Amino acid sequence: MTQPAATTNILSLPPELHEHIFSFLALDKAGKRHICRAFLPFTRRNLFRTVNLAPGRAIDRFHHLLSPPKPKNALRLANSTKDDKALGLMVRTLKCTQQLEYVECPQDDDSGRTVAMREILSLVRNCTEMTLSGSGLLRVLLPSKRGGVFLPHLTTLRLVELDSEFDDLFNMSRLSRLNRFRSLHRLELHIESDWEDEVDIAKPVKARPLRYITSLHLDAGPSLNSPAARNFISHLPNLERLRLELEDLVDLGSFLQACPTEHLTELQVYFVDWFDIDGDDSFSPIDADLARFANLQHLALGRDTLSRSCELFPILAAHLHNLRALELGEDCELVAAKLIAYVAARGGGVSPALERVKVDAFDARASPIPSEMPHKPEVRAGTFKISEWWHLPTWTNDFTLADAKELVAVGQKVGVKIEGRLLQAIEVEALREREEEYLQERREEVLYSLRALFEVEDEDGSLKEAEERWAAAEREWEDQQDEVLYGVRGLYGEEDE
Repeated sequence: MTQPAATTNILSLPPELHEHIFSFLALDKAGKRHICRAFLPFTRRNLFRTVNLAPGRAIDRFHHLLSPPKPKNALRLANSTKDDKALGLMVRTLKCTQQLEYVECPQDDDSGRTVAMREILSLVRNCTEMTLSGSGLLRVLLPSKRGGVFLPHLTTLRLVELDSEFDDLFNMSRLSRLNRFRSLHRLELHIESDWEDEVDIAKPVKARPLRYITSLHLDAGPSLNSPAARNFISHLPNLERLRLELEDLVDLGSFLQACPTEHLTELQVYFVDWFDIDGDDSFSPIDADLARFANLQHLALGRDTLSRSCELFPILAAHLHNLRALELGEDCELVAAKLIAYVAARGGGVSPALERVKVDAFDARASPIPSEMPHKPEVRAGTFKISEWWHLPTWTNDFTLADAKELVAVGQKVGVKIEGRLLQAIEVEALREREEEYLQERREEVLYSLRALFEVEDEDGSLKEAEERWAAAEREWEDQQDEVLYGVRGLYGEEDE
């Protein structure tokens, strides 16, 4: 008797293949659903890979998941799995947006949640990326007692919604405890409420340098003017990348002078999108302060960070010989002659040579295109206003369209790649010229065709025949008027002179 062929289903596959299959579903909802008990370890790993503790009772609930009550009988103990005790090890990204008032007194109402958060942080030992809101959570992460939290794989830490009045910013007595996380390389501080009259101006504290942090992102305002901020940046000797997003007028001179430059290769300085500098406000450009950053390879500057005379480019040519990439952000006021001279000097045979310049100072968008919608009435009549529909580049006396084309040509000649919105602005100008010619042709058709004059078809559309017909129509109309006038005079018995 022939035996039936063996059938294979997914449950008969070895666990290694199950793990490999579900690894492709880490970001998919299907890979996070509770399918069956056999797949529970893999779906839970995907489900708890990223945890977001939103305001409310999320901290208490997640703490209950990580530290469930002990089973009271053997049956419930048998039904429990090892994964119930290791959910914390599955977490790779943890985000907590609920702010805590850090308390030490166990009788305080908030102390229970503080203790729960401390236990959560102690259980997510494989976490690599963490976002914490407010200084209360920072104090939980960095208690004064050593050994509170062990995160050997943490590489990125974001501290958001900080307040310059209550959060004791740049306190090195506390921030120096970040040395406990030896894998921590990227630190972000986002100061949401940063007012000049609330900046902490306490004397800087001597502390151990933060030797493991190589990338720093600061979103701040006047607090950067404080001695504590300068003391903080000076304690980052191995800093390689620095990004500053300014939310107010800040004198960055002292801060940049305190910044270590030995390993710094990338510097970005911007104003946040929503902040505008009024005409009466004064901001000290950072052109001269950049001269000491001799090892920079990538420099990105936003609007209002460099002087209007663009002394930046001679300084870069004289001091920053290792610079490979330069980015100039939206609405930067540029002097084309100095930028072109810098590109010409730093390109070509200079070693190491400038490789690329990204210019986003001129924004332009072309939509809609008249030639792509010829049946529209305003296009057919040639009355379409490009200036009302398109976002055209705002050229200046110091930087014209001809200057933009010359910059691209010089870059091609010396081997420097010019990129960014400047190229789009040049393309929009070329497109505008083409579309203006197209609209001019439509206007000429309206002016010289019989269709526009008489709303009838003409055999050859010649202007001469159109003029003859128009003159004949005028004579016929005049004759009709004369006949009407003569009839009225005859009715009343009036005679001509």
